[in-house]
Amino acid sequence: MRNLYQKLPQAFRARLKSLLQLTPLLLEELAQVRWTLVSPGSVQRYFRLRRALHRIEKGLVAHPRRPGAGMDTVTLALDDLQDPEVASRLSKQDRSWSLAVLQQYAALLQLDLNLSTALKAQAERLLLRLGSCVTTLTGENPLHHMLIRDLPSARTDTADLKNFFTSRHSVRSFTTQPLSDDTVFKALEFARHSPSACNRQATGVVIVRDATVRRQVLELQGGATGYVDRMPTLLVLVGDRRGYPNYNERHTPYVDSALFGMNLIWGLLAHGVHSVCLNWSYTTPRKDRDLHRILKLDPRQRVAFVIAAGYAAGDALIPRSTKRDAKDFILGRF
Repeated sequence: MRNLYQKLPQAFRARLKSLLQLTPLLLEELAQVRWTLVSPGSVQRYFRLRRALHRIEKGLVAHPRRPGAGMDTVTLALDDLQDPEVASRLSKQDRSWSLAVLQQYAALLQLDLNLSTALKAQAERLLLRLGSCVTTLTGENPLHHMLIRDLPSARTDTADLKNFFTSRHSVRSFTTQPLSDDTVFKALEFARHSPSACNRQATGVVIVRDATVRRQVLELQGGATGYVDRMPTLLVLVGDRRGYPNYNERHTPYVDSALFGMNLIWGLLAHGVHSVCLNWSYTTPRKDRDLHRILKLDPRQRVAFVIAAGYAAGDALIPRSTKRDAKDFILGRF
């Protein structure tokens, strides 16, 4: 068999090798289908609830709003809200958000009863469920929608902002002082405001300070092994596939994690912490499994990339890494 393989054209062998490397990815997608079709767990239902609430909100702020729109989505949200396992995962902010959305939807649905008879029976049944669910959320402070004119001014000195942006460089040499949880939490206050698909916010961070685990992670990553003793803290960005059960959203965890990670980097820099992004895209299935085992991750949690962060060493050198001109990023105009 080996002799037969060696006789194949080199280009064909390379293509066959690529196809074989895709097998683990295919198995992963099949597993994702199974996780979706089999009764979804509470984590997946929690993210489904966040998506449903966001979809309801989009309908509430639409111009013009379609009377009776969103009843199926509201029904789904109520199913998840009234599930004890999902309810146990809700934070105070989750409950306040749910209350605000449901109260505002119920108020508008009451008005819709006067406009349409076709959906009246369904709407009346839904209003009864809404009333019952809102009662269970009493005591929360609803987070109401805001008019754009009422938002705090986002104006800032553009020169200061540009200086801040251009002060960020990829630093690979840090002091031995690891980042405290408090510093990471302060940076996460920036990152948690990152946009995400339907506000699901299915990104998480694993903080790695232990020397043995750091070495294992960096050896698997492969691009920073020479700096293992000068990177006291690693932040592993993880996107949870349970938040994106549909096949057409399979890449979205990486997009959301990247948006989250960039704002995390700005948050770190604002507190005097430098960082460097370490790629995880060119990993092999074996390395990916090893990293999941080391970090005790669920198979549905996908590692997006790693951030090495810390306080820049006094002798740290940084590459110039000249950036392209702004006009070079324009691909077309229509």
